[in-house]
Amino acid sequence: KLTKVRDLTKGISEADRPVVYYIAGQTDSLTTTMAANSIISDWAESAGGVYALRSMELAASAEVTPEAVFKVNPDVIICGGVYQHIEKNALETKDGWKDLKAVTTGRVYTNPYACFNWDRFGLESQLQMNYALMCIQPEIASDNGITKESMINEIIDFYKKYTNYELSTTQAEYMLNGLRPDGKAEFPVE
Repeated sequence: KLTKVRDLTKGISEADRPVVYYIAGQTDSLTTTMAANSIISDWAESAGGVYALRSMELAASAEVTPEAVFKVNPDVIICGGVYQHIEKNALETKDGWKDLKAVTTGRVYTNPYACFNWDRFGLESQLQMNYALMCIQPEIASDNGITKESMINEIIDFYKKYTNYELSTTQAEYMLNGLRPDGKAEFPVE
């Protein structure tokens, strides 16, 4: 999957790649991310983006300042982890953050998770590649049959194959939206 996604995006010039900022979601902090040269930067760049920490020249850092994020003004923001819904809400409502390009253009995404976070750690990271492409390069994804509907089918097939559990379509949709199988956020917005 990594090779396929890289092949689909290899012709995109650096100037045409959207800047992607990732929020780790291990706390409700908007400035906790993952360093460049990590699995996160790899899938973001493979899916046709520029990882924001490279633009910030903070390749080894996992903590940034709001000012650094505001200066980069990312095109896409992906919120991972269990606090992702709280973070997405904060991005959409907090002064400064709500004016970022990704927020004003509707390109803030929650990231799926199940046994592990798709964006890192385990076997589920192979699902992340198509999901990242849908978020970062939606036209390329769609042109190559990678859509919300195809992702739902991929999720159902994946978990049946690797866990011997068949998710319902509704459960797969919840997962795609970063929700638990019961449709609730791990840490809901209050």
